[in-house]
Amino acid sequence: MTSAADASGNWGTLGHIGKAVLRSRRCGSLIATRRSYRMVGFGAVRRSECRGRLARLLLIVGFAAVTDHAVAQTCPGDCNGDGTVQINELILGVNIALDAVAVSECPGLDNGQGTVTVDRLILAVNDALSGCGFSPTPGEETPTPTATPTSGESVSMWTVDNYDVQSSDCAGVIEDAVVRALEARGPDFTVRQSGSDVEIEDSDGNVLHGTADPDGTVHVGQRISDSIATCDYHVDVDASANLSDSPTTATYDGAVNFSGFCLAFSDCSMQITSRWRRVDAAAASN
Repeated sequence: MTSAADASGNWGTLGHIGKAVLRSRRCGSLIATRRSYRMVGFGAVRRSECRGRLARLLLIVGFAAVTDHAVAQTCPGDCNGDGTVQINELILGVNIALDAVAVSECPGLDNGQGTVTVDRLILAVNDALSGCGFSPTPGEETPTPTATPTSGESVSMWTVDNYDVQSSDCAGVIEDAVVRALEARGPDFTVRQSGSDVEIEDSDGNVLHGTADPDGTVHVGQRISDSIATCDYHVDVDASANLSDSPTTATYDGAVNFSGFCLAFSDCSMQITSRWRRVDAAAASN
């Protein structure tokens, strides 16, 4: 954003636009300065309509004067193709916006639909003030481009069911609680893999991060925490499944640790399995 002094200086250029602009056959001479405007002579359009048009013009020009750090992707406003935007070209652009001149007089301002819109005029004013294709003001943060998936990324959809305790030295109430916690994350999962990095997103949008072996076996860790009365516990779960096959069996090895006032419980471990089935188009041949 420019300072007040910088914005004031820009009005030297913008004043020329305001004073010379819009000798429209319909609106007569519209004469504008930085703080006021007046109209001299009128054509077929009544004063109130002309006033509204000029007010919109001044809003465009004033906005561009104090936001001249915007980046121009091309060079809107360069009507003759010389790589610069001159005052007469800005005047031409505004008259096109007011339907006083055909858009064919400056194709570079065309928004692709045969009209000149406010955003195109703002870009043209910025190009006139700072040159075509200029960069943001030094010190201002440059927007970070949105990351796009690489060609090596794969995405697959899975449904999970049949959770079952295979082995355990934990109390039944703990086994049931862990199974319920795992079931609560499903039944639908999205798996994204790029190289050896894996993301698994559950039905609620929660994402677990893991790794993949060359043979397609995925490893993911997670922690489940809960309590029973005065006894707190957490379960560190190491899950793995070979997702190159469908259906496939996932194995969850859980280590349970207790804290608090736990008379009836002690640290224990369990192994749980579930069935994973791929449900996207790639699974059609399985």
